[in-house]
Amino acid sequence: TTLVRSAAFVCWPLLKHLMLEPRCPDIVTNCFTMTLKGLQKQGVHKLIIDAHLHLAFEIYKSLRPHYTELKDVMKQVLLIPSEDLNKFDETLLSPTVDNLDRKST
Repeated sequence: TTLVRSAAFVCWPLLKHLMLEPRCPDIVTNCFTMTLKGLQKQGVHKLIIDAHLHLAFEIYKSLRPHYTELKDVMKQVLLIPSEDLNKFDETLLSPTVDNLDRKST
């Protein structure tokens, strides 16, 4: 669990940088792929699954608007059906009143 926390701690500055300067799709897809693979491999441990799920969701939520490649990673690594992923993307990327309220605070 210490390793997972350390990895998540190291990832945040990188993710913030990539949100501000979107230009490295290979780095983003590699980081997201490794996070999902770590989740698959270590997901049986309660403390690890929580950290990995949070990190994977934050990566996708934060970087998906800039990097469409993340959608392909979800399909390839997690084998999510396209229809389900499209619904998730629509929900995540659509500017709802609730989402706008959260962003303004």
